Amino acid sequence: MADSTFITLNRDALKHVVRQALLRAVASSLNSNVSHSNRDAIYSPSRWWVDSEYTVRHSLSTSGSASFSPSSATLTINLDYRVITI
Repeated sequence: MADSTFITLNRDALKHVVRQALLRAVASSLNSNVSHSNRDAIYSPSRWWVDSEYTVRHSLSTSGSASFSPSSATLTINLDYRVITI
């Protein structure tokens, strides 16, 4: 009969190491700007007519930002938009 070997892991320490590695990976890959596209089939930024007579046109201005707090593992993403009459 073969000998048995038992290994005991400190689960809390292992979870802590994995958590810290994940938090570092997220923090290092997160940029201050959120990548997004503001376009329609023709225009960038998007534009559209507001009225049926095609006299009032709007455009959309967008921006985004993100922040990450490794200490609380909080990811905040903001998308701001503004409708402009052109």
